[in-house]
Amino acid sequence: MTATRSAKRRNRNIVAALLALLLGIGGGVFASTLGGDDEAAAGEIILSPAADVGPDPFSPDPFAAAPDPTLAQPATAVTTPITVASSQTLTGNAGGEPGLYGGTKDKAACDPQKIVDFLAANPDKAAAWVAALDADPDVKFADGRRLTVDLIPEYIGTLTPLVLRDDIRVTNHGFKAGKPTKLQSVLQKGSAVLVDDHGVPRVKCYCGNPLLPPTASKAKPIYTGKKWPDFDPGKVTVITINKTVITNFVVTDPKTGTTFTLPAGSKVTIPGATPTTSTTAAPTTTGATTTAVPTTAPPTTAAPTTAAPTTAAPAAGPPTISGLKATSNPADDQVCDQSYGPGTLGFTISGSYTDPDGDGKGKVTHDGADQANTVFTGDGSSGTFSGNICALPGTPIDVTLFDQRGQASATATVTT
Repeated sequence: MTATRSAKRRNRNIVAALLALLLGIGGGVFASTLGGDDEAAAGEIILSPAADVGPDPFSPDPFAAAPDPTLAQPATAVTTPITVASSQTLTGNAGGEPGLYGGTKDKAACDPQKIVDFLAANPDKAAAWVAALDADPDVKFADGRRLTVDLIPEYIGTLTPLVLRDDIRVTNHGFKAGKPTKLQSVLQKGSAVLVDDHGVPRVKCYCGNPLLPPTASKAKPIYTGKKWPDFDPGKVTVITINKTVITNFVVTDPKTGTTFTLPAGSKVTIPGATPTTSTTAAPTTTGATTTAVPTTAPPTTAAPTTAAPTTAAPAAGPPTISGLKATSNPADDQVCDQSYGPGTLGFTISGSYTDPDGDGKGKVTHDGADQANTVFTGDGSSGTFSGNICALPGTPIDVTLFDQRGQASATATVTT
C-alpha cells in the first residue's frame, strides 16, 4: 500500500499505554507468569549482551554466530549499579508487529538443531529447560499439549530464529544445581532468539537459555552485569503475546534495512531418528574405466493395445477469493489516527476463499504488502479470512491470497 493512496496497513497493537510498567517502587502492573524471585524482589536486572552467555548458562558454547557489531556494541562490566528514576516507564510491542524483529532469509542467526542435540545429550538440563518454560501457561502446542522433554525437538521446530532490534526485558534462566534459575534481564539488541508463533522470545540462542516474559520489579530497579554503550533504560521495551497465530513474520534485514516475509518455524530432526532412504540409487565409482559391449536386440513387434478410458484428476490450481468487504473497526481508529495521520481509520478486510489443493490458508497481501494479522477459518479447501488495516476512507485496496505453495489468486479490489 503506497503512502499516496492510504496510510500503510499494520498489525498494530499499541501496548505502551496498557503496560505502563513503572520502574519505581510498587510499579509492578505487569502480569507475572512465574511469581516472585530474589532478583525481582530486590529490583536487580542483569544486562545480558548479545555475545555473552551470562551467569550459569545452560550451554557455555554458543548456538549462534557472533552478532552484527552495528547492532550489538561491545559491552563492559558495570562497576557501579545503574539506577533509574521512579517515573521511568517501559513501553511494549505485540510480537506480530511488522519489522519488530530482524532476520535473514537463510535463518543463519541461530542453529536450532544444535540446541535440540545439546538438550538430548544433557537430560538433566533438558528437564530444567522444560520446567522453566512450562511455568508459563502460554507455552503449549496448537492442539493444547504441554511441553515435555520428549517433545523438545517438535517444540523447537515451531520456533523461528530472529534477531532483536531493541533492548528487551525478559525473565532469563540459568542452570545451577540441576535446576533452572530465574534472572530478570535485559537482552541487548542484536541478540539472536527463538520466537514462538505468537511472537514471544522463548530461547536466547547464544547460550540456549529459556526465556519468559518479565516479572515486575518490586523495588526500584538496579541494572548490573555488562553494559553496552548505547544502553538506555528509557528505551527498553517488552514484547507481548500476539493475539493471533503468526504464520509469517515480517522482518527487517539488519544489513540492508529492507523488509521481507519469513515463514514461521525451523527445520530440526529428532536425534536418533532413522534417516529417510532415497529411492534414487547413488552412482558408483570404480578404479578402472570400463567400456560397455554393444548388443543388438532382436526386433520386436508390439501387439496393438487399446488404452482404457481414464478420467483425469481435477487439476490443482491457485485459490480464488470472493465476497470481499471492508467494514469499520472503530477499536483501531485512535491508533490509526495517531500512527498514520488525521482522518486515518481502522478497517477490517474480510472475504471467502476456495482452493483446489486444500492449502488455501497461506497469506493475504494488501496492495502487495503482507497482512501479518490475517485470521483464517475453514480446512484450507474453503473458508474465510480477515485482517485489520489502517486506511483513509474511500481508499481502494488490492487484495491477493497466496496458498501455502505460493500460488496466487486473482487480485480483487475493495474500497474502505
